[in-house]
Amino acid sequence: MKEMNQKVDEVLNCDVVTVGIGAAGMTAAVKAAKDGAKVVGIDRAQDFTEMNNVYSTAALAVETEDEKKYPDYMTVGEAFRYIWEKNNYQANGRFTLNALKATGKAIDLLKDGGVTFIPTYTDAKPGDDITKRTGLQRIWS
Repeated sequence: MKEMNQKVDEVLNCDVVTVGIGAAGMTAAVKAAKDGAKVVGIDRAQDFTEMNNVYSTAALAVETEDEKKYPDYMTVGEAFRYIWEKNNYQANGRFTLNALKATGKAIDLLKDGGVTFIPTYTDAKPGDDITKRTGLQRIWS
């Protein structure tokens, strides 16, 4: 095991730590935040523009209320088509579509619970890659 000798820059106090902010981790974090817990989410990905190997992570965050304020935000349908094609039509279509429909709502719930996100889509343009047109960069509690 590689030893980590890094200085701790900040200590966060919380009620719940969610390790892995994929579909299950996001669901757990949302539930805990709705129940009043202060939640910290930890993921091995540097930011939410990285996706898992089947491009189905719920943290993609399509159609959040904040995202909808910007012109040319990516719709659920556009995100689905991108994921579907990039996976050579091998992803579970029904699951992927339903997960994408829930992502924006999940992020909105987390924000309502006090979680702060730094968006990546504020300067997106039509034709930009999915990682620039949707998603959230870093999660902070």
